[in-house]
Amino acid sequence: MLTLIPIPPSASNTSGTFTGYDLSVIDPQTGLYYLSDRSNSGIDVFSIQTYAFVGRIGQDLFAGTANGDNDIAGPNGIAIRNLPGGGKLLLAGNTGTGSSGNLLAFNLQSDGLTVVGAPRTLSSAVAGTTPVPSNRVDGVDYAPNANTILAANNSSDPGYLTLFDNASGAIIKTLLLDGSGGTPNVAGNGVEAVLFNTVTQTFFVAVPNLDSDASGNGLGYGGVIEIDPATGTLLRTFDFQALGLGGPCNPTGLVQGAGATMMASSGTTGGYTVFLDPLDFGGRGAITASPAASGGDQDTYDSASNTYFEAARFDPAGPSLGIFNGDGSFSQKLPITNNDHSVAVDPTSGKVFVAYGASTDTAAITNGAKGGIAVFAPPDVHPPFFTGEVPLAYGAYYLAFPQNGNVFGYYSYLDTPRYIYHFDLGYEYVAEANDGLSGVYLYDFKSNGFFYTSPTFPFPYLFDFSLNAVLYYYPDPNNPGHYTSNPRTFYDFHTKQIITK
Repeated sequence: MLTLIPIPPSASNTSGTFTGYDLSVIDPQTGLYYLSDRSNSGIDVFSIQTYAFVGRIGQDLFAGTANGDNDIAGPNGIAIRNLPGGGKLLLAGNTGTGSSGNLLAFNLQSDGLTVVGAPRTLSSAVAGTTPVPSNRVDGVDYAPNANTILAANNSSDPGYLTLFDNASGAIIKTLLLDGSGGTPNVAGNGVEAVLFNTVTQTFFVAVPNLDSDASGNGLGYGGVIEIDPATGTLLRTFDFQALGLGGPCNPTGLVQGAGATMMASSGTTGGYTVFLDPLDFGGRGAITASPAASGGDQDTYDSASNTYFEAARFDPAGPSLGIFNGDGSFSQKLPITNNDHSVAVDPTSGKVFVAYGASTDTAAITNGAKGGIAVFAPPDVHPPFFTGEVPLAYGAYYLAFPQNGNVFGYYSYLDTPRYIYHFDLGYEYVAEANDGLSGVYLYDFKSNGFFYTSPTFPFPYLFDFSLNAVLYYYPDPNNPGHYTSNPRTFYDFHTKQIITK
């Protein structure tokens, strides 16, 4: 952990502690981190570069901790999206008067902080249709293609979804998840994360139990449902058990990774984290799964490193930050503190932000007795390209690819595994190609251009995007295990000439 950011208490928070909260999100365009803070009844906003507290949106408009009653607390789920016409839309689930579920919508300027006009309160309660009490709205997200908002009431019986027209605030559709019309029969077992998938251009919702018995007990391993953003129609149900899952997931968190693929974290201790491709098998979907981390709530994804993170507060090994590679394979776990269930990642620095509620665990952390936001360094996640590397002295590594024995050479990592100093190539930024071949894109700082290579392309062959040509990087005949460096010499297969770069 790099640091613990303190959270300034509001005037009404007389204890000064940060105990009640829910989820968080980072807007990479503004470099701002937003946290659903129930202890201070608002959305806390911090700079992810300086860690400075820059404001609290919606102060005292939310239900707060509701004396510890999670069913009627707020703020809850959170989302921020760019609006098609400019500016941003910040959404947060809440509970209104009389335990009536609602959400607050804030139109923001492009700075992500300045609120434009009055906040809007959108109630999901419909007399004679929705259950009483409707309790809190939890998961929320926005569909820019339809200008609609989808909200999940997860503490009512049954749970239900509401599709709002963002322009007018009117309800387009209420979808009771009571087993009628092909909907899941969730009873009182919850409806969790809501996600707008930018590839399918539809909403997806994590459903812990797709069926329930006569007593309301949840059945099965859970799954994900897909919702039309224009009409609220249920499009598809992805039943994890029917897709071959060997044990429970009962998903709570949901995040989009590369392409349309999504990770669903297991809300069950000892359950499976599931990776769903909704487009595979002609739209029937396909899953891979891992039991390596479980008991999670919120998930996040770092596109730069192709890495997933899960706030696995109920993991059998203790509260953990579960880290998975982009292909669904397990990477590692880092210890966090009691009940930590919020996680967000900065795609620029790779730093991971986890809200730490005040507890006996955080009391042991410097300045942590009152809680705060823990900042983790980018995890030491090596792309598969580096499989087989051998650590040497003084932080150096040597790599010869196990597939063919081709030598990549000697290098060292800088502040993050995304940056390396190759002893012959020089400084390189490494980004996974996600091509199934362990390929990588190398941003070459010496030539200010990108290379592509892989263990089976194979290196020392490189594709140079600036030259639109395949190059062969010449080894140094006088220094085994090294390549030419001063100057770097290549054979250009397009011009059939030897060049230097």
